[in-house]
Formats: sequence, structure tokens, C-alpha cells
Amino acid sequence: MSCNKRVVIGLVCFALMAVILVVVGIVLWRDYEDDSSQPEDRQIRLTEDIRFSATSFNLTIVGIPEANISAVTARIGQNVIQSEAAICRGREDGTVCRRWPGGRRLNIRPSVQNPGQYGDVIEPIFLSSAGVGIHVDETTPLYVSINEAKSKQLCLVGRTGANTPYYHGSQSASLRYDVCKSKDIASLWKAMAEQFIPKPAASMSDDVLRNPIWCTWAKYKGGINQTLLLEYASLITDNEFPASQIEIDDEWTPKYGDLVFATDKFPDARELIQNLTSEGFPITVWVHPFFNVDSQAFQELSEKNYLVRALHSEKPALTEWWRGKHAGHLDVTNPDAVSWYLDRLDNLKVNYNVTSFKFDAGETKWLPAGYETYETLPNPSVLTRKYVEMAYRSDVKERRQEVRAGYRSQNSSTMVRMLDRASNWSHRRGLKTVIPCALAFGIMGYPFVLPDLIGGNAMDNITIDHTVLPDKELYIRWMEATTFLPVLQFSVGPWDYDEEVVNITRKYVQLHQNFSDLIVNLSKEAVVTGHPIVRPLWWTDPTDQAALTLDTQFLLGNDLLVAPVLEQGAESRDIYILNGDWRDELRGDILSGPQWLYNYTVALHELAYFTRVTA
Repeated sequence: MSCNKRVVIGLVCFALMAVILVVVGIVLWRDYEDDSSQPEDRQIRLTEDIRFSATSFNLTIVGIPEANISAVTARIGQNVIQSEAAICRGREDGTVCRRWPGGRRLNIRPSVQNPGQYGDVIEPIFLSSAGVGIHVDETTPLYVSINEAKSKQLCLVGRTGANTPYYHGSQSASLRYDVCKSKDIASLWKAMAEQFIPKPAASMSDDVLRNPIWCTWAKYKGGINQTLLLEYASLITDNEFPASQIEIDDEWTPKYGDLVFATDKFPDARELIQNLTSEGFPITVWVHPFFNVDSQAFQELSEKNYLVRALHSEKPALTEWWRGKHAGHLDVTNPDAVSWYLDRLDNLKVNYNVTSFKFDAGETKWLPAGYETYETLPNPSVLTRKYVEMAYRSDVKERRQEVRAGYRSQNSSTMVRMLDRASNWSHRRGLKTVIPCALAFGIMGYPFVLPDLIGGNAMDNITIDHTVLPDKELYIRWMEATTFLPVLQFSVGPWDYDEEVVNITRKYVQLHQNFSDLIVNLSKEAVVTGHPIVRPLWWTDPTDQAALTLDTQFLLGNDLLVAPVLEQGAESRDIYILNGDWRDELRGDILSGPQWLYNYTVALHELAYFTRVTA
């Protein structure tokens, strides 16, 4: 792989809004495995159109072949998917889907974590099927657009100022980036990952990779209490399901931010958790960086200056989140604040027998409009990284914790959970987004993918605390789609339906366990190589045009091909078989690829998967 580094710095000595145009042509030759100096006949010419002023520096890349930015790679981490010409962008209230005959289009916006824009896990890395990649340095105050106004261009902008997220310190507008070229997208990713993406420091708990997590959220919402928790554990046992842990999610504390159990809901939390743990149910609890103003912790943290401050003030900057209109946010750039928080988590372990934690939020979205932190942040996403680092420190021994946000935090070895999935079939954060999001996480360097709850979050559009049972068919197909993902997570139980659902679910939990040795081995491999556990089809066939665009199938490692049914009412689907010989594990046939299997029958209780036949 070859990389051409560019460092472009906006100079404040230029007149405000004065624009200078610089055009630089870069010819990038194909790199061969043998480092041959002979170029390929076809050249790829990238033209950089650079414009800058006192507060903005724009870079437009032209020349990447049309429609060749991969649909399942890390386009600055946005959890997007492509279905034919449809582009779907995650939003807090659903997903905006638009169709353009010219391909994907994203208007200019800052590259910071926001579930309503670029998602909760972001990385400034761009890959294309032509083997061209771009990496943007984290010091860049980055804005991005893709195909804005149908321009068929990728535009990167360095922009600072009071009306941007990059208003801290004395940072000038700048762009620092690398343009890289390799022979194909797979070799490009491996080379760029080696240079730009940290590897996980350790693997996850084997127990979590082998056995399902059971979370109280979708089933019980904020109503969870000691009686319901015992009932939940009994239902898991009575229906003969394994468990790695049970998560107590939401409203287990007196006030949001007070990290102790509410005695009216959990009158004997210590003995309860100790007994459940001894019965094979380690307990994890839901935590977050918010402290509502009516909590005791808010008062203490305010006095200690451990909360994010209002701009040019010593007072806490109040923010709104989904469980409070007025809350402080932990300043994770302050080492003393982090120590305080970790001490409270250690107290939960020592005094209540809690095993680990589910860390929610962490995105920059939840910061107030104007704020200051203990450590100056030229890029606000650094706060997310520090939050994830704190989460990792909370459980370095068992490594059962999870986060839902990320920014250059791959070496903090935690499960990374997808933002809540909606209980529907659509690209509106529904079932169809699970595979693309899992693939994007892996390509961004986060192999320990937690695909949230089987069946989705069981919510309606009225109130956050109202549980609506997901459709039975959706629940079954969701179970099948996640069978070969690294971690299984339930909330709504299969026993909430009927015996058929219980039996089908039990069958696929067992199938996941049958392949758990492979998943565990791949997780250990990820620590050494950084490679994803769940891989896009182009991973092994990087020049296959079908493999480059499919986002409804995936590979577990290199030798297990999975093709779940994702359409409501469907009992067949088209399946693409990659190059080589594959055993059809449903039918027992040996198939030679590449080839399409059209209208392949997959009954409701079936999952199509294929294993590579090796000599």
C-alpha cells in the first residue's frame, strides 16, 4: 500500500472569507504484493480541490470511480446501509431513507457522534472498492459531505468557529489526511488498519461470547424491581436457556446519577445478586454519564467541579437526555472525576456483588451547546474515547462490560452495542440494519459486536416505558439473523409467544453455542490482527462485484457464509455463493461458486448457512 500524506493548515492571516483555489493532481499506482514497479494499465487520478479562508479549509476529492464507495465499510462510522439505490441514515426518531439514481448523498455536516446524524460510533476513514482510501487525522476539525447536490464528489472540510463543534482552544482551520492506494479494498483495509486503527487490548469474556445476555430493558422498562428480576431469572431457567449474565437496565437507583440501589425496589439487593450469581446469573447494571439535578451525586460533583462546565463559567453545564431535562454530565477528561466514578462502580461490586456494567450514552450529542472541560478538547469526540476508556477500566478482569459509543477507542476491549433497534423489518433502525451495522463496526476496528436485543426494543411511539411485543415472525427471523453474530442478547423472552418460538429460539441458541469455539478463536485472533469477527463478503473476494455490494449476507471468519431471511412474509431468498466449494448446511449439497441461488427456499424455522469445503 502507498500513502500520500497531506498536511494543509488554514492561516488566519488571510482576509476573512477570501478564497484561494489550489488544484493538485495525484496519480496513485496500484501496489502489487511483490512490490513490482510496473504500474497497472489503468490509472486512478485523484484531484484535490482545496479552498480555504480564515475559518474554513475545504478539500474535494474527485476521481474515485462512481458508485464504488463500499456500502458496508466505515464511511466516517455512519451506520448506513444501501439497498439498491436507497440510502438510510440513522436518526434518534427513526431513519431517513431517500432514493437517488445517482447513489448516496450526504450533505455537509460535522463528523462528531450524533445518533441523529453520523451515528454513535465514528471513524474518519473512507474506503472504496477501487482500493483507494482516505484517513483524516483526529486533529482536523472535520466536516464531510458525500455526493452533495449530486456532485459525485467526496468533500472534506476543516472548519472552526463559534458555530461549530470545534470552538475550544485556539485551533485554526486545518486538514490533515492521508490518501492511500492498494490493489483492492481488502488489502487496502488491512494496510490502513495496521497504520491507523488500534487493535483490541484483550478479548471479551468467553462466557459472553458463548451464552446469551438477558437484559431487563425491553421486557420491563423502568418498572424492574426485585420481584420481577427473580421472575425473569426463573423463566430463563424453567425454559432451559443458558445465560452469561442478566443486565438490570434503568430505574434501579433512587435518582438518576445516584449509584446505589433503590431500597423500595430492591430491598435486599446484596443478597439477591449474590444468590442469582451463585445460580449462574452474574448481574450487570446500567450506568451512564448523567446526574439529574435532584440526585445527591449532582450536588457532590458540582462542589468538586467534576461535571462538564458551562462555557466561561465554573457552574455545571446542564443538558437534556431521555431520562431528565436538567442534568450534569461527568467530565471524563478530569482524572479525579473518573476516579470518583470508578470508585462508585467498585462499591457496587464490593457491597452489592455486581459483576460488570452496561455503559449507555457517551456520544457528543448529549453535551450542552456551550461547554468547557477540564482538558481542552479541540475535537469533542475525544470525550467519547475517554468515556470508553473509563468503561474498560471498570472491568479489566472479567471484561463483560458494554458501550454504545466509540471514537478511536478500539484498544479499549469492550462489547460495542448497536444503538437501540426498532421492532420492525425496515431500514428505519429495524432488522435490515443489523447486518450492515455489524459489518461497519467490524471494519471500523470494533470486532466485539453486540447487536442489541433480539426482536428490537419492543417500544411504541407513545412512551418510552410502554412495552409492545414484537411480531412473532420478526422475532424468529431476528433470532436467526443474529445466530452467528459474536454475542446474543435477549430481553423479550421466547416464552412470551408460544412453544414454537421457544423451540426455534432454543435451537438457534444451541447452534450459536456449537460454533462458539470458532467465535472465541476469532475474538482472540482479533487481538493479534485487528480483523473483524463478522466480515463482509468482499473480505475473501475483494474484486467480486456482487460481494462488494451485498449487505444482507455476511461471513463469520472466512469459512462460514450466512444468508438470513430479512423480508416479512418471505420463505425464500436469493443467495450469493462466493468463489470455492461450499457445503449447504440446510440441504447437504456441495456447491461451487461463484453463483447465485435464486428463490432458495428458507422456511420460517430455517436459516441458510454454508461452510467452506477445504481439501
